[in-house]
Amino acid sequence: MPDTEVSVLSSLTDVSAQDWDAVACPESVDGRAIDPFTTHRFLAALDRSGSTGKGTGWQPGGARWHEGLEWGSVHRTGCEAT
Repeated sequence: MPDTEVSVLSSLTDVSAQDWDAVACPESVDGRAIDPFTTHRFLAALDRSGSTGKGTGWQPGGARWHEGLEWGSVHRTGCEAT
C-alpha cells in the first residue's frame, strides 16, 4: 500500500496552475474549461484581489494529498465564523 501524505494549503498559490487544472478541469489543457470557476486562474485571482480573506466573510484554504504517484487537491473558500 502506498504512503499517503496530506498537506494543508494556506493559498492556492501553493499549487501550480498546471497541477491544479490537471485535476480540477483537465479539459482545459486542450481548450476552455467547462466550468471556468474551477480553474486555478479564477480561484487564485479571488485570493490575490482580496475578494477572500479576513473581513470578507470568505476564508481560502485547502488540502493536497499524495498516494504514491496519485495526487489531488481541493480548494475551499468557506464562510468566516462570526
